[in-house]
Amino acid sequence: MKSVGIIGGLGPETTSEFYLKVIFQCQKQNATQRPSIVIASVPLLFEIERDLIAFNKGKERYIPFLVNEAQRLEKSNVDFIVMPCKSLHVFIDEIRNAVNIPVLSIVEETIKYLKKKDIKNVGLISTSATIANNVFSARLNMWHSMLDATREGRPFTDINQPKVCFWSKM
Repeated sequence: MKSVGIIGGLGPETTSEFYLKVIFQCQKQNATQRPSIVIASVPLLFEIERDLIAFNKGKERYIPFLVNEAQRLEKSNVDFIVMPCKSLHVFIDEIRNAVNIPVLSIVEETIKYLKKKDIKNVGLISTSATIANNVFSARLNMWHSMLDATREGRPFTDINQPKVCFWSKM
């Protein structure tokens, strides 16, 4: 069984939920073996996290933290890295360039799944950073239109308040 490294801690709830899902799915496949998992909880100051998540500002402050954690995971001999936080995928290229092991993309895996299942309409609940940096839309070129449902509502300033976008295949 392969060893997985998780870059987490940005939304610790997401990291813990992802960890449990991996464990339970592996148990369904093989009740006698547990996967080797190393979690790197990124030690960001709240203001740095808030600025990106709520206001899409200060992206450059994230990169050293994420690259450091990715390299630490690589040194721990994991076979690949995942990031359960969609917003971190703003930095996937920088992270991939910093290590010599695969960094899986939740975006690429989601698109594979959508294509495989021929799903034509997609809703995304996400942060300002994910939407403003086109984390999904830049790769969802099979969809022809996008509706940002938050443009109708109040400004996104609460770090715990998600945004919503919908893509529809024409």
